[in-house]
Amino acid sequence: MIKRALHSLSSKRSLLMRCAIVFTLCLVGTVLVKTFIRNGFFPVRGGFDFASRMNGPGSGPALGAKVDLSMYKAPDGSSLADAITDQPAMLFVVDPGCRACTLASDQLRLIQEQVSEAGMNTFLVMFSTVETSARAFSYADSLGLASKTFVCTTDEAVKTDSVFRMVVPSHILVEKDGTVINKWPGTSPDPVARKRIVNQVVSDAVSALSSHR
Repeated sequence: MIKRALHSLSSKRSLLMRCAIVFTLCLVGTVLVKTFIRNGFFPVRGGFDFASRMNGPGSGPALGAKVDLSMYKAPDGSSLADAITDQPAMLFVVDPGCRACTLASDQLRLIQEQVSEAGMNTFLVMFSTVETSARAFSYADSLGLASKTFVCTTDEAVKTDSVFRMVVPSHILVEKDGTVINKWPGTSPDPVARKRIVNQVVSDAVSALSSHR
């Protein structure tokens, strides 16, 4: 009877140990897969559904509306309206005070690289005050994007412009006259979701660029 009890106890210990090993391996595997995806070792397929974000608070200007590009200025005083050519351009809407913009720098960078390869110009836009505009440009440089930066310091625009009320970071595709062709509000803390956001934005933007040509 004692031998049977000891055997039963030993079997339970063995089962618990096997369960612990399997759990540990699954946990390690999950962490490794997420790390590989985050670092780009595994490609992420599929796009991101922006439908629920297109019309709510913080969704930004409506499709077909016009953004006043002349309000956004570069350090040399030139305006965004002067920088955009006759083809659609991608605007990255960011905010120096938003941690999500920094966390999503991989998303911004990948979109910038891929749409630029397709021949599209990209620009960083943000709101600031006259006193903090230098800090805003410095922040833009820290993101490491090959995109010229334009800052709006007009108080009235801060109160009324729909871009200012847009969730950040966001992406807006505009014509030369500021007409909004498409928009993709927001980001995600999940690196896989951010990769899908990249896929969706790039696919939509390149398609729009091809149609324009």
